[in-house]
Amino acid sequence: HYKKAIARSPNAPGLCYLFAHALWAGGDLPHALEQYRRSLELDPYDYNASWEAARIVLPDNPGEAFRLASRALELKPGLSGALTIRARALLSLGKPREAIEDLKRAGALDQEDETIHFQLARAYRQLGLAAEAEAENAIYDRMQEKAHTPNQEVP
Repeated sequence: HYKKAIARSPNAPGLCYLFAHALWAGGDLPHALEQYRRSLELDPYDYNASWEAARIVLPDNPGEAFRLASRALELKPGLSGALTIRARALLSLGKPREAIEDLKRAGALDQEDETIHFQLARAYRQLGLAAEAEAENAIYDRMQEKAHTPNQEVP
């Protein structure tokens, strides 16, 4: 349906973003990235397309991921996902102190995201702060356990 809609309205950035997100959710990362980039060509102020594209390029190009996530944060500073992606890019670029700042901000915005604690543990480990890393790992483990434990109904 998105392809047909885009064929009718090729310059509709919102459609490109929605199509990109659907492709990402379906695991088609190369085509999702194409559509995110097309969305950004049509609307350079699309902060969602920017940080979601950063999420895709992160493993292969942390510098570009940093740039894209930073752009998203310029446009909308309180994006927890963008802060987390930018922090992961910073970790890949060997800048754990800066990553910790972003991760702490992301954690304050989204207290339910256990991956933030996982990434904080990585950052602290890169700095040689073993106690802090272990504390974050413990939080991550508790959150994981809670998320995977079925709720027990009380009779």
